[in-house]
Amino acid sequence: GVQHRMGALELHAQYVTQGNVKGFAATLADSGSKAYALGARYELSKRTALTGSYNVITNGAANNMNISGGGQSSVGSLTAGSDLKVMRASIQHVF
Repeated sequence: GVQHRMGALELHAQYVTQGNVKGFAATLADSGSKAYALGARYELSKRTALTGSYNVITNGAANNMNISGGGQSSVGSLTAGSDLKVMRASIQHVF
């Protein structure tokens, strides 16, 4: 991933790839995935910021990778081979 700050604006970009699953004796074909993310954070003040991102996961026919953190997610289960696109926006304030 890469991030770059320009004054109050911070830009983020990330690319991740996962190869096919390999076992002791064989490799599972089409089990890889690729993920892309573009995001930005704009500081309105010292304690308040606007954030947003666009995320895409492209799965192989035998994979169902999704967006989750710590094993918990608001994203429903995906069937194998499904692709995922998520756009988000938020306002963050530190109390």
